[in-house]
Amino acid sequence: MLIDTLTSTSPERPLSLPLPATSYRVAKRYRMSTIVRDKEFYATFGTFKVEDVLFRVSLDELKACSEVIRDMFSIPHDRDTTDGSPEEGASDSNPIILEGVKANDFRSFLKYIMGKKYGSTTSHLSDSDWVSVHAIAHMWCCEEALTESKEVVVEKLDPITKFEMGKRFDYDDWIRKAYEELAVRPQQFSMDEARQVGLEATMHISRLREVWCKSMSKGLVSVDFFAGTKVSCPYCLTVVEEETYGDISDAGASSTSYGAANRAYSCQTCEITLCGEDSLGSKRLSEVINNEITKLLNPDSNLHGSVIGSGPAVRETMHTRGNWVPRGFRGRGRGRGRGRGGI
Repeated sequence: MLIDTLTSTSPERPLSLPLPATSYRVAKRYRMSTIVRDKEFYATFGTFKVEDVLFRVSLDELKACSEVIRDMFSIPHDRDTTDGSPEEGASDSNPIILEGVKANDFRSFLKYIMGKKYGSTTSHLSDSDWVSVHAIAHMWCCEEALTESKEVVVEKLDPITKFEMGKRFDYDDWIRKAYEELAVRPQQFSMDEARQVGLEATMHISRLREVWCKSMSKGLVSVDFFAGTKVSCPYCLTVVEEETYGDISDAGASSTSYGAANRAYSCQTCEITLCGEDSLGSKRLSEVINNEITKLLNPDSNLHGSVIGSGPAVRETMHTRGNWVPRGFRGRGRGRGRGRGGI
């Protein structure tokens, strides 16, 4: 009866005798030697604390996008903690702390690198996401992300934000573009915008807008029986000097026609060039504005104008490439991290 019961409840499989101890060790060693980690689908994850948010992400993806991060994690460090706590980044209780980074910026950056990893488009990224991607890519020297985000962001930004980010990342071409747009913008410069860019930059923008408006005027032509014909500035009535530009035939005017489309007049008193509103005048006016901006961007040019100022809003948003070294790496990693332009 007992034998029948055991037979009916036991699984239907052949019985096998236990291997000798020696054979078992050999089999175990053989099985372990043949197990390998897949190169594509075996990821090492780490926990990061950014502000008050924990992120659990693949370290391999972060290392792949930045040489700075690769160098940081390649620094030898003690994996065993003295208090028996998990290795840094291995659990929520002991995360890697990213100082000077905002959670929203880090989240947007992860959206970007994961999308690139798995071949999806970046169309799901919003304008603010692209700004965040650029900020993190600039901080961690992620060349591909930096190049792509710069091309996208510069086309999406309004002039004020473009100016702030130009100051933040030291992009003279962005600052120049912002000045050009603000100089010819129909809307007046608001008080909030002045606070954002700072007093000094506000003065520069006001000067550019003044030059733009006044330069669209033409000189006042007067004929004196004894002194002959002269051209005066319409604002200070100073006699102005003539400068010829463009092609007279293109302007459709004779060389003796005062105020013609290819003539401009420089007023040293008002520091403006009277160009007029025609097509050639607009071209000359753009050159005048570009020259004014060049004076602002190049304080060593010994021309009037000074370095563009940065207001409190700009200084508050500026990030240095900084001193971030994961806890546990400090001491050994500080020098090398800074030398590489550390995180």
